[in-house]
Amino acid sequence: MIKRVAIFTILTLLFALVGYVVMGITVSGQTADLSAASAITSDIQKVFHVSPILILPMVIVFVMTFLKKPIVQTLGISAIIGILFGVVFNGFDFGNGLSALYGGFSLEKMTTIPVSSLSDVFVNLCNRGGMTSMISPALLVIVASMYGTILLHIKALDVIADTLFSKLHSRFLLNLAVSVLATLIIALTSSTFLAAMMPKDLFFKKFNEEGMDGKDLISSVVAASTQLITCIPWCDTAVFIAGIAGVSTLSYLPYNLMGYGTVIFAMVFALLGIGFTKKKEA
Repeated sequence: MIKRVAIFTILTLLFALVGYVVMGITVSGQTADLSAASAITSDIQKVFHVSPILILPMVIVFVMTFLKKPIVQTLGISAIIGILFGVVFNGFDFGNGLSALYGGFSLEKMTTIPVSSLSDVFVNLCNRGGMTSMISPALLVIVASMYGTILLHIKALDVIADTLFSKLHSRFLLNLAVSVLATLIIALTSSTFLAAMMPKDLFFKKFNEEGMDGKDLISSVVAASTQLITCIPWCDTAVFIAGIAGVSTLSYLPYNLMGYGTVIFAMVFALLGIGFTKKKEA
């Protein structure tokens, strides 16, 4: 699944890089205020010893994911290595590292540097995480799954899908409908979890009827639910980015090539049939 989504994601990344290079060369204007970014960079240097080897836990996650290793094993190994790196390279206490794994990272516990000397944005970035932070999303997934199961058993999803999407038969229109629905859910709920789960339940049967694989559906859902949240001003991710960049969401929207570019490439691939399951012959 990751390899499938990576096809248009990598192309979108290359498209964005080329676009930014072209704009950087051709567009003239005022220099942006990078004081927030500079403050964060300075704070990172104060608190952490940064080394290229510290990206190893992230590399392990990618490698083990591509090798289709169990997710608990993958995250567990990378988390333990991350804690050990914190002890070795930054002098953190191992016990505090385990505490951060459970309850989230805390600058007050992990370092002796006064938090008041650090920027608020940096403190908010660091003081988060841990297994307890995933309780709310996990509960949301459980409740959404229960709700979806009820809708499946009473055939409500079939009625909704037949009423709204019965006339959609082409690969492009179905994938476009998935992206539109995911966008609406994000705009209404600010939740990528619901945006990923609800379209999947609504369109699964329809995709099968049209001879497409479940991966075709999931790839379109992921393209919309994970990227477009950066384009909607009131969503938490967009608010966070706007705070870091010091530029409002609507102001940087035309330049958010990665945000909407992924969906555009996903639609182009759907139109051309690149990477999609061929429709079964009747």
